[in-house]
Amino acid sequence: LEDGDPWHHAVTTKYFAYQLSTSRPAEIGQFVNYVAPYPPGYDLLMSILYQPSHQMMWTLKYFNALLLALAVLFFGIMAYEFTKSYAKSLFATFLLVAIPSFLGHFIWSETLAVVAFFPAFYCIKKLEDTAVSSNFFINTFLQKCWITNKWMIPAILITASIMVTQPIAAYAFGVFLMIYWFVESLYNKKFVKTIFMIAVIGLLLSVVLYWAPVKIKFDIFGSSEKTQTTSKFTELKWK
Repeated sequence: LEDGDPWHHAVTTKYFAYQLSTSRPAEIGQFVNYVAPYPPGYDLLMSILYQPSHQMMWTLKYFNALLLALAVLFFGIMAYEFTKSYAKSLFATFLLVAIPSFLGHFIWSETLAVVAFFPAFYCIKKLEDTAVSSNFFINTFLQKCWITNKWMIPAILITASIMVTQPIAAYAFGVFLMIYWFVESLYNKKFVKTIFMIAVIGLLLSVVLYWAPVKIKFDIFGSSEKTQTTSKFTELKWK
């Protein structure tokens, strides 16, 4: 493993695997960068994959590379959905992989967050397909929850998952999603409610299930000692 991030993810992954929890006692301090209140999505996935083999370096390297490969596949599928052309989607995928700024082999949580970008926009593009469910009662219930299209459900779940995987990627995804919604609204000359509701419900879901409890427990964005980084005192207390 190289540099700092992969080692921090290795520690967090092992902590999740042995504690069977993504949280930590607030009183011990933040003993490593990627435990709560940092969003746990990437290390949670790695901790599940780590448990069968108990080989940390192999788990992180192999599955990180697998995620990168899936990113290429998912982008190609998404590009075809937008272009309806194999040649254009293949060329777009080549350009993505060729640019130096695309993901490399480095192990960090951005990998999982960016991989989730492409299925999210694939589902959003598929919103052109109508009908939530053929079942009248399911259809009525989902519509009361502002879900008017069957593709909204996976789009909302992926959106919420990005929000609890990596903060910067979550912000970038939100910007991309709002730009897409704005352009679609201009193009259709109407307020595109489905895309807007995906962003709102996905964000609310992540807040209710993760960010609100974390805010209450660790006072994030506040000045509480719970949010302070590792000190000699918290290290000794943890030991």
